[in-house]
Order: sequence, then C-alpha cells, then structure tokens
Amino acid sequence: MEGYSEEHNVVEGYLTYSLQLLWYMESTWWINANMDQHSVPPARFAKEMIWLAESQKNMSALLGNI
Repeated sequence: MEGYSEEHNVVEGYLTYSLQLLWYMESTWWINANMDQHSVPPARFAKEMIWLAESQKNMSALLGNI
C-alpha cells in the first residue's frame, strides 16, 4: 500500500506523450506479417487503439496537456 501513496511531478505533456507511445507500442504487437496466425485481438483492445488513433491530434485538448 505504501507505493500507492507516492506522488511524482511530471513535465507538461507527459500523459499525452505516454498515450502516443502506448498506441505505437501496442499496435505493433498486433499489426505485423504474422497477425493472421493469431487470434483476433479482444474487442476492447481494438476500441482502445481506434480511439487513441483518432484522438492523437486532439489529445492535448482532451487532457488539458497533462
């Protein structure tokens, strides 16, 4: 429980940049030459990746440049 009470300051834009990196990282796990050999990604994952892709340009406005 101690770890959950810690606070850290971050630079402006940290969250928006992190979400951009998340999209690039997770999308490459599913979109590759062997993707047809794997099961279809869960619907929630697909919705999250679509939302992140569509929201990239507005991320700062949506999150207040956090």
